[in-house]
Amino acid sequence: MAEGSIKQRWLAFPRWQRWFFILSLLLLFYTVFGFFILPAIVRSQLETKLTEALHRQTTVAEVKVNPFTLQCEVNGFEIRDKEKEQVFVGFDSLQVNVQGSSLFKLAVIVQSISLINPSANVALHDDLSWNFSDLLLSSKDKKEEVEEEKELLPFSLNNIEITGGKFHFDDQIKGMIHEITDLHLAIPYVSDLPSDIEIFIQPAFEAVVNGTAIGMKGGSKPFHASHHSEFNINFTDIDLTKYINYLPDDLGIAVHSGLLDLTLAFNFTQHEDGTTVINTQGTVGLRDVDIRDRKDQPILSFPEMTLDIDRAHILRKEFQFARFYLREPLLTMERMKNGEINLLTLLPASVEEEKTAPPTVNSLLFNLKKAVIDEATIHFSDQVPGQPALFSVDKFNLAAANISNEQGEKSRVDLDFHLNETATVKVGGSVGLTPLNVTLDLGVKGLPFKAAQPYLDGKVKAIIGSGTGELTGSLSLVHKDDNFALNFHGNAGSHKFSLLDTKAKKVLSWESFLIEKLDVTTVPMRVFVETVVVDGMESFVSINEDGLLNLANLADKAGATAEEVQEDKSGRLEQEVAPKIEISQVKLSNSRLDFQDHQVSPPFTTSLQDIQGRIKGLSSSKDVFADLDISAKLGRHSPITISGKIHPWEDFFADLMVGLHDVELSPMSPYSLKFISFPLTKGKLNLDLHYLVDGKKLTSENKAFIDQITLGDFVKNDTATSLPVSLAISLLKNRAGEIALDIPVSGELDDPEFSVAGVIFTVIKNLLIKAATSPFALLGPLFPDNRDFLFVEFEPGDTKVIGRDDEKWAIFAKAMYDHPALKLDVIGFVEPEQDSAAMTRINFDRQLKVQKLNDLDKQKQAVTDVDDVVINPEEYEKYLKKAYKAATFERPKNMVGLLKGLPPAEMEKLIYDHIVISDDDLHQLGMDRATIIKDYLVETGPVEPERIFLLQPKNSQPDGDVPAFRVEIVAK
Repeated sequence: MAEGSIKQRWLAFPRWQRWFFILSLLLLFYTVFGFFILPAIVRSQLETKLTEALHRQTTVAEVKVNPFTLQCEVNGFEIRDKEKEQVFVGFDSLQVNVQGSSLFKLAVIVQSISLINPSANVALHDDLSWNFSDLLLSSKDKKEEVEEEKELLPFSLNNIEITGGKFHFDDQIKGMIHEITDLHLAIPYVSDLPSDIEIFIQPAFEAVVNGTAIGMKGGSKPFHASHHSEFNINFTDIDLTKYINYLPDDLGIAVHSGLLDLTLAFNFTQHEDGTTVINTQGTVGLRDVDIRDRKDQPILSFPEMTLDIDRAHILRKEFQFARFYLREPLLTMERMKNGEINLLTLLPASVEEEKTAPPTVNSLLFNLKKAVIDEATIHFSDQVPGQPALFSVDKFNLAAANISNEQGEKSRVDLDFHLNETATVKVGGSVGLTPLNVTLDLGVKGLPFKAAQPYLDGKVKAIIGSGTGELTGSLSLVHKDDNFALNFHGNAGSHKFSLLDTKAKKVLSWESFLIEKLDVTTVPMRVFVETVVVDGMESFVSINEDGLLNLANLADKAGATAEEVQEDKSGRLEQEVAPKIEISQVKLSNSRLDFQDHQVSPPFTTSLQDIQGRIKGLSSSKDVFADLDISAKLGRHSPITISGKIHPWEDFFADLMVGLHDVELSPMSPYSLKFISFPLTKGKLNLDLHYLVDGKKLTSENKAFIDQITLGDFVKNDTATSLPVSLAISLLKNRAGEIALDIPVSGELDDPEFSVAGVIFTVIKNLLIKAATSPFALLGPLFPDNRDFLFVEFEPGDTKVIGRDDEKWAIFAKAMYDHPALKLDVIGFVEPEQDSAAMTRINFDRQLKVQKLNDLDKQKQAVTDVDDVVINPEEYEKYLKKAYKAATFERPKNMVGLLKGLPPAEMEKLIYDHIVISDDDLHQLGMDRATIIKDYLVETGPVEPERIFLLQPKNSQPDGDVPAFRVEIVAK
């Protein structure tokens, strides 16, 4: 009854509701089965079936299926290696998206396939077997499988993409391990549908192979294999010449002779944990080796070389060597005209390409207990200079112990050799490779400077005549934070050095040049020197007829190529931060400087001898100045002293006091003939100079004292000045025949027309010219504006001096007395308009003061000058009326004929209007002013009256530099 009731109820529903309910149940079942049941079945079957079929443990972490989009995803897939505890094949994720149209086309149509981070470990053994050889099918099985494959449905696989992953390939045959990482394979589609079967498939492939990124198009499958083996090698007297064909064809060497001895034991072991170890040990020996290039030129030869191997873990890249020994090698090296080293050109092209490839991580570890190179010889020739530079190293001996690149390991190294037969080099210390850490004691003696001559030819017009160098101390080199830090502590120097010009004339030489306690650090760049000692230095400086120094001509700029010039310019533009340099002191002794100037005829020649001195506290720091103290003798008898402070770096600064005394003037006649047309027949010069150099600007104070200067007969010279020099000198001399002057000299050091070497002679020339043109300008602080006249300022309309300084005028009067050749013109100046106005005011005031003076007389109060009378404000109107009544001009009167009373302003105006200042009055004012100055000079000087001339007064012209009311004194 119940079943019938259910059936009746079911039939009671309309048909469409019954079908809707059935389809809903089917959809629910399809959804539950597709999302939850099917993934579990697939995961279980994959693990079970693949483990049985492959005989390797297979695991799947997760399977996802979307029954509506027909997308399947497999995550965490691994097939373990049969022999090792490692993954043989695996991937992180495989996603397959099947199109629904596959059901209608009766074909497998996949919209996309994505494989993420696949991995594989493949090994190829020495017997050519693979670690997956057991999976390869026999011929029969392959045939049956092919027949079965023909029965498969047609397929179309689209958008196949593989990304990431890692493939490990161990090639025991070549002894190489390869890794492929960062894989990206994109295949548009693979299809066996009839419409697509003829289409060529072009996949795109990218990966990192052994650390190097590559890219390609096309299909590729990696195969890997592994093998176990043990074998021993014991070879003797292998003739290397029989194996030359195994060398690359583009290798530029030929083995003319050589024997190889091998006593090696190889061991291949694959542990249960999956690790593989390849060990070898034994001895490798080479005897009677002679290697040459294709032109039969010698490269390397030696009678014996031995390498003893304790143990080498090839796969782990760990090598333990017991001893390396090389006896009497002869190495020939050459740098060719194009700058390449011959040894590098002998390498095959593949090696040259590897040099430009990105570097790969090198985990190789090695240790060499002992290394010995005995009596080596090296010949090196540099063909780049015009004249080849030749260097030879002989008696080269090297002994090293515990050479290793293990972290923190250090080795002991001792090295000594002879360079070019005269120099001896000894090096000893410790060397660490990982990280790089070198500490060495250096000893270099007798280094020949002449060996560098070929590098100077064509660049410098100079010849190294002689000289040897030396260097002793400790050197350290450390690699840290991608930088190489170098430190050196020690001494350096050279002896018996000489530099000659192309005419074999000595330009520079010294007996010894020593740098004591040198401390150099590169990070940060710093150079510290305790003492620099220069002894017996001699230099020759000359100025050619074209004005160039001989030292400037040493640089052969014509020989420099355009590339070198451009490189030099770019180097200057891209200068790095300047190093910090400190030199505690520089000592100079027994030195000499010879100077010759060919710009004058006959050439001027002199010398600085017995140069002694020192510089203390040299530093490149901006605000640190060194103390300089140098003495010498000019021409053996005239002492020179130089003292002060200098900063000889980029921001050049010098503040120096220079004393030059008892200098004979007659040797300087070539200059006096050139500049003033007179020879100097007698006289001595003393100079006290103060030079201030700040950057490019030179400012100097030159105090000169010339005694008994005497000129010879006039010699016509087109280059000389036309000024009356003889007159100038006579004007400058005092009554004792002496000239004492203070002349400043300034200029820009980078001005090609400015010569620091000619400053002294320029001063002398300027003294004479100034004396002839502006004598007053030579008398120092009395004339600060460098004028050729002296003025005295007066009150407007009056003869009263403004700011009279008796002490200053006494000094001036004495200076005039001491220079008897000087004659003075005294000129009074008036300014008509202002002086007239002032004189009118003074006349008006005097009319009022006369009236008060009359009153003072009545009261018997003595007054010496009317201008001394003072009218108080309360008295002004009283004396104004009296002055008005005493006036003689016509004045207004009343009806009875008496003076009419007027307001004070009208009385003032009438008095002013009747005061007349004539040209004669102004003329007399100017003359009075000049007379006052003359009287003062004659009475105070005492300047002889016949040397002073009064000139007619002049009207003052507008001039902002001098006052309008003045007297001018002009020297003649």
